[in-house]
Amino acid sequence: KNSLSLSLFLSLSAETMTSAAAATSSSSSIGPRRNAIGLFWKRPPRIGFFLALAAFVCAVFAKNTRHVAAWEDENDYVDLLAEVDENAGNEHDYATSDIAAQFDHEITVRGASSGTEKVVSRTIDFILGDDYAAAAFRFCVKHDMFHHNHVRSVTLKIKEEIEKMPEEDRPPIGSASRRRRREGVPEKRKKTAKERYEAVREYLNETLIIKAGEELSRLVEEYQDHQLNSDEHIEQDREDVAIGGPLNRLVDVMKKAKRLVNDEQKQRDENEKLVSLGTQLKKKMEKKREMIVQSEEGFRELLRQTYEQPKSERLERVGRLPLVAKMNIKVDGKQKEMLVFQDQDAGTAAFEWCIFNGIREPEKMVDVLNNLLKSTDEERWRSVNEKNAQRYVDPYYGKKASTAEEAVKMWADGTDKFGIISGSRLLELAAQYKEKIANLGEVSLEDEYEKTIKLLKRSVEYFTANSDFETAMKTDQCKNALQFSQTMNKLDRKRPVTALQKLFTAKCKLKLKKFDESATDAFSILSRIKTTGDWKATDVKYLTVYIGGMSAIKLGDFERALKFYAVCVRNDPDFSLCKEIYKNLNSIKKSMKIVDEKLNDKHPRPALEAMDAVEIAAKSLGFHGVKSFENDMNVRKCRAAVFKRQLNDAYDYCQIASDYFGVKAKMIEDPLLREEEDGAEALLKEKVTAEDMLKYAEALRATAELYVADENPKEAISLAEQALDICRSNAGQSSWSRSLLESLESFVRETHTLVRQYEHNRDYVKILGAPPNLNELTKERQCDFIKKSFKKLALKWHPDKHETDARKKRAARKLNDAAEARDELNDRANCGGAGSVNRERARAEKAKEEERNRQNWARGGGGGHHWGGHYHQHRQWHHAGGAGHWEF
Repeated sequence: KNSLSLSLFLSLSAETMTSAAAATSSSSSIGPRRNAIGLFWKRPPRIGFFLALAAFVCAVFAKNTRHVAAWEDENDYVDLLAEVDENAGNEHDYATSDIAAQFDHEITVRGASSGTEKVVSRTIDFILGDDYAAAAFRFCVKHDMFHHNHVRSVTLKIKEEIEKMPEEDRPPIGSASRRRRREGVPEKRKKTAKERYEAVREYLNETLIIKAGEELSRLVEEYQDHQLNSDEHIEQDREDVAIGGPLNRLVDVMKKAKRLVNDEQKQRDENEKLVSLGTQLKKKMEKKREMIVQSEEGFRELLRQTYEQPKSERLERVGRLPLVAKMNIKVDGKQKEMLVFQDQDAGTAAFEWCIFNGIREPEKMVDVLNNLLKSTDEERWRSVNEKNAQRYVDPYYGKKASTAEEAVKMWADGTDKFGIISGSRLLELAAQYKEKIANLGEVSLEDEYEKTIKLLKRSVEYFTANSDFETAMKTDQCKNALQFSQTMNKLDRKRPVTALQKLFTAKCKLKLKKFDESATDAFSILSRIKTTGDWKATDVKYLTVYIGGMSAIKLGDFERALKFYAVCVRNDPDFSLCKEIYKNLNSIKKSMKIVDEKLNDKHPRPALEAMDAVEIAAKSLGFHGVKSFENDMNVRKCRAAVFKRQLNDAYDYCQIASDYFGVKAKMIEDPLLREEEDGAEALLKEKVTAEDMLKYAEALRATAELYVADENPKEAISLAEQALDICRSNAGQSSWSRSLLESLESFVRETHTLVRQYEHNRDYVKILGAPPNLNELTKERQCDFIKKSFKKLALKWHPDKHETDARKKRAARKLNDAAEARDELNDRANCGGAGSVNRERARAEKAKEEERNRQNWARGGGGGHHWGGHYHQHRQWHHAGGAGHWEF
């Protein structure tokens, strides 16, 4: 509209300016300035062209602006199906297997203690880019088969198995030959034994042990033993003669390659594990996609069954009925025709016709009804009124009412689902009141008339909002649907909201990222409807579980989602749409329990394996990207990294989790944030709860455990006490919160003991990394070791060598501890230097200050340091040889 108005204004301005220019050019003949103006306006078509071009540019800009606004609005929505397709389409997230084929091969093994031999079956892995000899070499080294005959027999076995396979299923033999076949290049000449052995020597000189072994295995494959031992094919040097020839060299290379092959196998096993997990994830994502598609189709079918199908059936049925009345009514200066059929009473026909023709004022609607009644006789409405008196049930609107009082009761209890039953009866009552006031002069009825008009207006607004809500749901305009739903609720707070309306509203809230409100609405619907019996994709009960479960997943609350799907599985265990989701949620719950148990027992490896299962199930369900869930997992990863002594990774995990939950905790504790409107909205949007505070306490506990492992018990005790205070003030009746409180109390007691031990028994030799027998050495050697050890630690723990903030802080603290240990050990060894003089001076000043504080305390006066609580004092030395206090 704006672009059209602008272009119309500019075109009109062009016409006005053109006519003015013509008038000016014809009448102005005096003065050079007017002539110049006249010359400027002599070409009005050019001005009109530029103005039209400007209007077109404005229209295009307005159109693009609308598209940008629409695109920005689309970003506010959640599209579950698009998220699944996006996660499933990220192929780089999945590992790919490099095993081209696998074959079973029987080998003889001997027991280490018993010495008995037995035949067992082992798998030969044929890797992409391998040839027969390379795969045989790797298999023989892996299973300690250090003999050239074993290599030859395994090579033949692999060749036989591959030749048995169909041509299209055979793996390519060697990367170079595969590339040549693809490019149509002829095969290269086969290497001679001499050339191959020269390549073996070059590989051994470059310490490429595996490549040397593969070349020797190719020699064994292509030549017999006597050929390899003769000088005719291979020229042996002194080293070859000493080692016993190429065959013995192969055995020597195989033994050297044992560790390298095992390392490769470990990496391959890890990769295969990732491949297996990726395959599981793909299958789960496909099932979730199918579930979302069927659920969305169920929503569309429910919408059709609720609104479209009854309305179309009613229109079709009414259209076949005989015509009762026909009247022309003038609306906005235009004549419109009203048709009334047999089953329609006058009030319903007038009410419905007025709504759909834009007549929303109650007084005008009363006039329309009066005109309809005047144009017809009472005999035409008798049969319909009798049906209404017998509580006739309309297939679309529901049970009819015979009186206005009865219709108002139906409105109050929600039986009148569209508002048209009460609206039509109130319209008839208002028409009766108006006729009595006008014809009989009953002024006392004016108050009743005003009340009736007010109630009629409410019904009109409700019916209109309901129609708009239906249209918004059909066109998937969730913001408008929520506004119309709020309008319907505001009209009468006491009127119960229908389960269907609440369900569609919850779906819109899910789409608009109001996850907590959506889950709450879904729970209230489940408490009102019947959940027993068989379940279908179009049932209100299943769609409620679907909306509530997806909202809980988006909140990162898997236990809440599990409760929703448990309702479905408990009532219909074979319902496929709930079964798989419930299975994944239950596996997350069990795996998380295993993770916590193993971490409490300080067994990180099984805990990490359980975490892998949690992450696969979580990613398939949609927890991927949910901050609360990811940081909850970061707390557990931090604890596992602490127990594995991977402290740098632990610092990163703990820092991320503490920052996230700490922000939420500050939002709760900040009184100013609660008083301000923006702060209250932020709290409401973030949905900060006592559970978040307990998770913050867990993150602090994990960080405190990290500090204990990193020999920093003073900071650990402060964090542990803070976590204990948070847990005491927010602990509920759940078993999780009680167990967290008990574990924190025991951890605080243990940490207090560690602090006392740490303060009185600091091992400066261990901190500095000097030899344990440092005190037994001479003074010169002691000073030399102290200096070298500190220099090594200073290079290792300089903050600039570390990346993240958490690692920089740790490095700064480690450097301070090293400097303190260096100073203390220098004093013990009497290494001397300017630093020792400065330290003695600092100790003397500290002793004087402490004596002065004790005297002030004895006199009861002020001054000095406060002796309550913990006493902290930071020392800094600025002279040469002294240790500065590093801070980041």
